[in-house]
Amino acid sequence: MLSIIINDSLVGFFPCSRGVKQGDALSPLLFCLVEEVLSRGISKLVNDKKILHMASLQGYLTPSHILYVDDIFVFCRGDIKSLRNLSIFLKTYGDFLVNMLITLN
Repeated sequence: MLSIIINDSLVGFFPCSRGVKQGDALSPLLFCLVEEVLSRGISKLVNDKKILHMASLQGYLTPSHILYVDDIFVFCRGDIKSLRNLSIFLKTYGDFLVNMLITLN
């Protein structure tokens, strides 16, 4: 059962049957799992040459992406093919997450 606090008093009780509550110890783990899927998907696009690396100095590799806390930085060429493939992947990834949330609820 859940309750809310109004003016320092617990008010009402609500059943909780699904989902992960904010602050739950499982939340960071689920977040990391979902980010791992995103990271591997971007890596696969790079390995399959569907998005191209940014130009760099000879002998140096640029990262394809960096995940930091809840931010993601994607580094790729700005050509149409790379941007279109990245956009398609992000749309598919977003649709997948929305469908997972609907299924879980």
